[in-house]
Amino acid sequence: MTVPSQDNAYVSGHAYLFYGDDELTIPIEKGDALPPTLTVTLTPNWVIATNQLYPITATIAVTDNYDPQPEIKLESITVSEVSGAGDIVGAAIRMDDRQFQLMGAVAAGSSNSSESKLITRSVPSRTYMVTYSATDGSGNKTLTSAMVNVQIGAIPSPTLGASIVQPSALTAVIPVFSPPFHPPRPWWKFW
Repeated sequence: MTVPSQDNAYVSGHAYLFYGDDELTIPIEKGDALPPTLTVTLTPNWVIATNQLYPITATIAVTDNYDPQPEIKLESITVSEVSGAGDIVGAAIRMDDRQFQLMGAVAAGSSNSSESKLITRSVPSRTYMVTYSATDGSGNKTLTSAMVNVQIGAIPSPTLGASIVQPSALTAVIPVFSPPFHPPRPWWKFW
């Protein structure tokens, strides 16, 4: 940036003031070099393969050191296996779209190990990768992805009734058995 020396509006700090026809050249450095911090959570993030569309909601938290409201965009939704035309519905790519629908289906021949009495999710049958970006006013950009997993069949409950549950987060139920509690004996009873 070149500033005429006689323009006093630009004089500040340690700048030198020249008189006459000289010009003052000051390099201007980019003040914001850090991209925004972006976190994305999808709800639900685990669905059952029932060949129906599931409404998905993205909860987004973004912060930046200069820009109070960075621009948010849905960059892409990719699928881990071959998908059909109606598997992703209502998603506006390159827009701030936080609600869309994903098909709870899997390709023919997929399998999963969900035959246990406890909730097991070792390998999802299909995975949707949803990627968002945040761009601040200085043009710094960051990308963050979150996943929605599709499981074949129902996820049995760990209870004896075996009711069907659809959890919204990755969890595991592990039965814990503890022995009955016996209070410690007083020290004088050991003698």
